[in-house]
Amino acid sequence: MDINEAFKKTTKFIFGKELEGDLDDYNEWLSKRIPKPIEKKSILSNKKVFVIEDVYPIVSNDEIVIGASVVDGNFDNTESLNDIINKIKPIINYTGNRNIYNSSNIYKSDLCLSSRNVYNSILIQNSEYISNCFDVNLSHMVFGSKLGRYISSSINIYSGVKVTNCLDVNFCSDTSNCLFCCKGSNLDNCMFCFNTNAKKYSVGNLDVGRKKFFELKKIVVGGLIQELEKSKSLKMNIFNILEI
Repeated sequence: MDINEAFKKTTKFIFGKELEGDLDDYNEWLSKRIPKPIEKKSILSNKKVFVIEDVYPIVSNDEIVIGASVVDGNFDNTESLNDIINKIKPIINYTGNRNIYNSSNIYKSDLCLSSRNVYNSILIQNSEYISNCFDVNLSHMVFGSKLGRYISSSINIYSGVKVTNCLDVNFCSDTSNCLFCCKGSNLDNCMFCFNTNAKKYSVGNLDVGRKKFFELKKIVVGGLIQELEKSKSLKMNIFNILEI
């Protein structure tokens, strides 16, 4: 499975069907609220380097030799900070593409540790099939998310722990099969729930029962799919519901 197949599989888990188009078609939507890697070019090879900060001069992590750069001469006759800076200038090289500890299939990303199949992301650890994410750890098939731990098959998760099959969930834990929920825990099959815990088949914090919940979810998901496949984006997110 590649990253695009993982994205399609995730959309099927969330929406009940695979979204039309490929991952790149939804790239702008997924990256709206996520810090993005900055693309630079190595001063040594002109190869593309992706980095979290806009720094110069820069090289790719695989081009450096640890300890090889040494200040020429000594620091005799040093009288100011500028004297020191001028002396060390030749050894200064920042690094990007820092994808280490057996990471593989990493594209347009920086600071990936023990991860694989990562795209357009920063600070990913012990995870796989990750795209347009920042600071995600111990997770699988996650897109457009930041500050997540133990996230799986989800899109647009913010500050979440143990979140599965969810869309647009903020500050939630032990939560699954939810849409547009904020600050909750132990939520299962919920929509538009805020500041609540231990809910199931709930809409707006009201327990509506399984049958009614799926009737309402069908309406919501139908509208989301229509908008996503037409514009490759959603106007609504967990932070602007009252503005829609």
